[in-house]
Amino acid sequence: TFYVDNIYVFEPLLYVRNMYYMDVNLYRYYIGREDQSVNEEIMISRIDQQIRVNKIMIDYMVDKKQ
Repeated sequence: TFYVDNIYVFEPLLYVRNMYYMDVNLYRYYIGREDQSVNEEIMISRIDQQIRVNKIMIDYMVDKKQ
């Protein structure tokens, strides 16, 4: 599925005690390709995958709280 990078970033947050903001670009999306995942039309067409990833993250939190 697409958008699994959301899970990759999300799961460790449960164990984070401190965060530090750095005003640095670590990744840059190349905007303009029709088939890229951040293209609004593509995001809309893959909404089922975003919902699936969101559900995985919610279930993860529910399981960790028990």
